[in-house]
Amino acid sequence: MDSWNPRIYRRAKTTSEIMALTQENESVNYFLALPIGEVAYYSNSELWMWQNGTTIYLSSGGGYGVDFFAIDKKNAVMWGQWNTKGICFARPLPADGVEKATLDTNLFGGNRHGDSRPRRVIVADDGMLYGVFESRLLDDENQTGYTVLSVYQVLPYDSGFMNSYKKSLQLCALC
Repeated sequence: MDSWNPRIYRRAKTTSEIMALTQENESVNYFLALPIGEVAYYSNSELWMWQNGTTIYLSSGGGYGVDFFAIDKKNAVMWGQWNTKGICFARPLPADGVEKATLDTNLFGGNRHGDSRPRRVIVADDGMLYGVFESRLLDDENQTGYTVLSVYQVLPYDSGFMNSYKKSLQLCALC
């Protein structure tokens, strides 16, 4: 056996039937089970959801990958991806399919171009959604820059940041 690709299986509570949710040619990196039984999983640089025997494509990264994903108690899947400025959401519909939305996160920090990328989200015990956002600030005069990681309460929206961390970057290789 040259390599091993993990698969995701599901066992039905009522009948104990075991069913493969992914194919053997998929390389599954992570998965999370939603409270209602659907499974969200990251495979081959994309995010997918298994729902009632159907695999649904969630991310729109074009193979660029998903930076993170999480779920909440109300069956929403939340993720951030390399080519999207915002937090993406998907929730299974009562019938087959999902409802998708993207939350613009430019309100949370950002550099002079308004670019603030979410790096992680968490639904805390208080039910609120918190996010860690990365911003890059440049000082052209000194050829230095900073990466700033800031924690914000995303939903419900709160304009104040909770905490931040700043790291210097050397922009000039000869400096």
